[in-house]
Amino acid sequence: MVVWGHYEDDLHLISFAPEFKWTLAPGWTWAVGPQVNWVASRGRISYSTTDPTIQLVAARGRNDDGFTWGATKRVSYDLGERSALSLEYQFLDLEPSFNRESHILTASFQWKF
Repeated sequence: MVVWGHYEDDLHLISFAPEFKWTLAPGWTWAVGPQVNWVASRGRISYSTTDPTIQLVAARGRNDDGFTWGATKRVSYDLGERSALSLEYQFLDLEPSFNRESHILTASFQWKF
């Protein structure tokens, strides 16, 4: 006997994240940004099986939201007056959405004009 669960949702995210920067050495900058997030999960939960003797609950909608924490860390190096390299890591807790988390790693080249 096998029962499959199907979880589907759309996430809505609004974040408030101030950023704090420090100059470590000439050309090097360290930044951190604590986040307060409002996460809303709008979706549907359903179950299915191939066994006709098992009774399952009907599909139901999911409408949940809550406040969670997150953080961003970034280090950047100025290559000159008009360009820089940066490496950033961001963590988001998406708790109302089936206990999911987000980890984002970004490397970028910035050109100021």
